[in-house]
Amino acid sequence: MSKKLILVLVFAILVSLTALSIRGLASSNIKNYLPMIFREGEQNPPGRDTPTPQATATVTPGRDTPTPAPTSTATATEIPPTATNTEIPPTATNTEIPPTATVPPCDYVCITYINNDPTTPDDLETEYVVIKNFTDEPVQMFDWLLSNSANLYYSFDLYILGAGDSVKVWSKDGTDTQADLYWSLTQPAWDQYTGCGILYDQYNQLVDEYCY
Repeated sequence: MSKKLILVLVFAILVSLTALSIRGLASSNIKNYLPMIFREGEQNPPGRDTPTPQATATVTPGRDTPTPAPTSTATATEIPPTATNTEIPPTATNTEIPPTATVPPCDYVCITYINNDPTTPDDLETEYVVIKNFTDEPVQMFDWLLSNSANLYYSFDLYILGAGDSVKVWSKDGTDTQADLYWSLTQPAWDQYTGCGILYDQYNQLVDEYCY
């Protein structure tokens, strides 16, 4: 055979093989793509409406957007410390002191002291009575009387006691002066422990009384 004939045969064979291969590829592709076509047809079968996608609601700011409720944030408030009980010291109570016995002030002529000298009983040398004029004027003590509790009297006769002056009336014997007068007794006039001296004016009116 000639070379041309051989080349023609070879070319024909190649064409045939190429056609067969193209056909096989086409049939296999059709089989592969047919299920996809069938599936797409099942999703939208004929005679039924294709569902339209639902419109998504557009939220308008400031109107439909729900305003979140404000969350109360509890702020820690510092609690002031409670007052502690402070012990109060007890207050000093006033203790009432009973008043001491006071001799009423004299505004005239008064007996201020009797020295009965209890350490030396029956001793005339130490007994005396003090009488004082508390006025601003001299007082005439004419016929005034000084008496003890046993009604033993001493008479002042013509004696004047100066303003603010005092005089001692002694139980013993002696010489009278302006500051000292003497009773000239032979025994004590004033009891050793208790007794009273009483002063009368010329009208026998009570002027003062002093007790010990």
